[in-house]
Amino acid sequence: MTGRPTLTRSEVRALLLHYRIAEDGRPISEDVVTAWWRELREHTAAHCQAALASIPPQRVRHATAAEVAQLAQVAALHPTDAAPGSARPPLPITPAERARQRAKFAAAGQRGIRAVYEAMGWTRHPDTELAGTVRCPFCLAHVGQVCKPLTRTRDGRREQRDPVTRMHPSRLASARATKAAGTSSTTRGAIPPAPQGVSA
Repeated sequence: MTGRPTLTRSEVRALLLHYRIAEDGRPISEDVVTAWWRELREHTAAHCQAALASIPPQRVRHATAAEVAQLAQVAALHPTDAAPGSARPPLPITPAERARQRAKFAAAGQRGIRAVYEAMGWTRHPDTELAGTVRCPFCLAHVGQVCKPLTRTRDGRREQRDPVTRMHPSRLASARATKAAGTSSTTRGAIPPAPQGVSA
């Protein structure tokens, strides 16, 4: 046992949560915390973290308390001045989350471009603004992004970007159709004025 403060139950729980050990999609029970604490209580939190950080990311979630105790003993015998890294594997990003991130970044880019144009007193072509509100059906450029310099798709379709707006014509047509559909739906949803002589 070292002269440094030994591991506490709170530190055990924090390590289990950080490295996502013994989760299985459920909260970590007190029995699990107790079992790990009994195995590791002779070691310090720093040595236990160094032990967990030395385990490959793909294996750390399946590590046992006995294995970590052995590695912590090695860390105690061979101390290092370097702070232990984190072996916690990154969380997977779902396609929906990736799409939300792209839309968020594109919107931020558009705000930055508008701010620069306003600061410099420049104006953008209205068709550029309109086309940028939808995704390009030809080059698949995301909302807020300028169309890619693609002139032919794999299925043989050909389309040239407009030299002024730098957008594909099909994208502008799609944006106009979307805008028209939104306008018509708003008009249909409006309450019609009451005929003269009839109270609403």
